[in-house]
Amino acid sequence: MVESVIADTCVWIAYFRGEPALSGKLETLIKKDAVCICGIVLYELFQGLKNENEKTAIEDALKGLRYLEMHEDTWKAAGILAKELKKTGITLPPSDIFLAQISIENNCKIFTIDSHFKKIPKINLL
Repeated sequence: MVESVIADTCVWIAYFRGEPALSGKLETLIKKDAVCICGIVLYELFQGLKNENEKTAIEDALKGLRYLEMHEDTWKAAGILAKELKKTGITLPPSDIFLAQISIENNCKIFTIDSHFKKIPKINLL
């Protein structure tokens, strides 16, 4: 069985820009049916749309990916994760906390180039 991976928004942006290293790796993961999508990544991608062509390209690329939802317990656990990190002096954007918690609950790796995620224990980075 292929490990599940959540691609962070920064990786998707590189993919849509055609940046060889990241887009190639993401394309390979998509072909292996390993990539999952979640609400925070959808939000970040769609809030940055410049035109209808970009919207269509994003929708086409995300079609068929497994969607991971944030449920009530996920929101609670994300709050606790943020609180625990703050106790150690680490404050991260809520979007990173949400993505981290979703990955923890679904036993997914996170494919990212964002160094924030290295500060979060219990997550697996690709």
